[in-house]
Amino acid sequence: AMQKSTVPFPKVLLKKKLLFIVVILLVLVTLYVGLRLRQASAIHRDVLSTTPASTFTWVSIENVTALESCRNSRQGHTLYVDELGYVCRLGDILPNGCCVLDTSDTLRHDCSSCVESGCCAVYEHCVSCCLHPDKESLVISVMKHRTGTYSPLYSLVRDPFEFCMLHCRTSSRSVHHENAYKDTKLKYCYGL
Repeated sequence: AMQKSTVPFPKVLLKKKLLFIVVILLVLVTLYVGLRLRQASAIHRDVLSTTPASTFTWVSIENVTALESCRNSRQGHTLYVDELGYVCRLGDILPNGCCVLDTSDTLRHDCSSCVESGCCAVYEHCVSCCLHPDKESLVISVMKHRTGTYSPLYSLVRDPFEFCMLHCRTSSRSVHHENAYKDTKLKYCYGL
């Protein structure tokens, strides 16, 4: 006759209790993670649904030569561009974030690597050139064009420096099919 495998009664209960506890813990973790994701998604939607683009204004910086502090951006290994449109070397940045002005290497509205179409070989030159006062109408028209629902990042832009940093980095003018540069040398564009 076949012998029945018998597990003592307390071991069976222990295995069932353990399985029950594991299942309950998995359900609780799943609910917690789902709730956190929904909260994060709601926060993300709230941020993207705000439209400070209506508060975007061109701030003329032409007569400003110094600020108490500057925002700046450095994408490459050697250059910075500050919010006044100055491009300087890495070692020529002041503690307040502004470029040192009394060096021959610091240039304002430096378009030296840019071509007439508005594309540049150097990111910092793109931002600097984009900040030139004669680009005001171009920047405003690009902002009007870009603040649609397909470009939520542009709705967060408040001033020309933020626009130029974003647009020089993400312009559709410089890529084919969103994954290859049209020109491997002129990757950064500030125009339409």
